[in-house]
Amino acid sequence: MIHLLSWLVYNEDFNARRIREFDIFNHHSFREDCIKNAKKNKDNKEEFIENLRRDLMYYFWSKCEYEIILSSWPPDKDGFRAEKISVYDQVYQHWDVFSEWVWENRKELTKKPRTT
Repeated sequence: MIHLLSWLVYNEDFNARRIREFDIFNHHSFREDCIKNAKKNKDNKEEFIENLRRDLMYYFWSKCEYEIILSSWPPDKDGFRAEKISVYDQVYQHWDVFSEWVWENRKELTKKPRTT
């Protein structure tokens, strides 16, 4: 299925044991909550964006399956420098752009996805 909205972040594909791009709108429950939010708050931008932030946090913040470790390369004399980053962190660092983009495209959420 091809969804009309797509926002890519990095996440681990545990089956392939690789870091890959992950479309947050392919997460079924997150997408369904976004659709409900778009229908409920079709004219209330502030409420829509606040609910979007809460949904993003609920599904992607502080859950190990949505966290990766970023590491320095090559390691310095003290070893690797590493930082844990979640899907939530990756989206939230561009929050103004992301939230405005979803708001402007909220009608796309309610359209049926295409099949290929």
